[in-house]
Amino acid sequence: MAPLCVGGACVSCTATTCGTGDPICVPGLGCEECADDGDCPAASPRCIEYRCEECRTNADCPVAEPSCALRNHECRDACADSTTCPGDADICDPATASCVECLTAVDCPTDRPLCNGADAQCVRCLTDGDCGAAAPFCHPTAHACRECRTHADCPAVEPICDDDLHCHAGCSADLECTDAGKPRCFLEEHRCVECLDNTDCVAPETCAADHKCH
Repeated sequence: MAPLCVGGACVSCTATTCGTGDPICVPGLGCEECADDGDCPAASPRCIEYRCEECRTNADCPVAEPSCALRNHECRDACADSTTCPGDADICDPATASCVECLTAVDCPTDRPLCNGADAQCVRCLTDGDCGAAAPFCHPTAHACRECRTHADCPAVEPICDDDLHCHAGCSADLECTDAGKPRCFLEEHRCVECLDNTDCVAPETCAADHKCH
């Protein structure tokens, strides 16, 4: 989602701009499925890293499927030992009888050196301190290092923090478009254009797909 200008500040979303699929606006992150358990339906009642899931712990699971598989937060059969676990989660956690990718960082590869306790998956980062100067922010759900969280984190030559949390060049509001022939900011591409809709053109001209009045 392109940044929005609200009250002079640039934000990724507002409560009214999020769709039905991801209806909750999470500041600094964007539109997500949930912010807490109260946003989730009965079939997937637990909000885990902004997604509605079936279970958070074994206590959320029925007797028939007593183990909460942390890698996808679904109730499954309990594992007896690691030989019964699949290749992408080949460790049987004795505490939860669930197949996981890692129990500690020792189980993780060098490109994903940390074990995320929330889903027992190996990740690149858990906090900003795990990231380097080039991409100093740890994305809270992807657990990958990113360049920015807000426009304020970006340099003047690339002032836009887009929804991929990387800095880009371009405009974020009409006020940044100083060329009289291109006074409107097309937020989806962060570029100044002649028009966004027909009201920007002098009749009988209309705003065409190339964002020019014809």
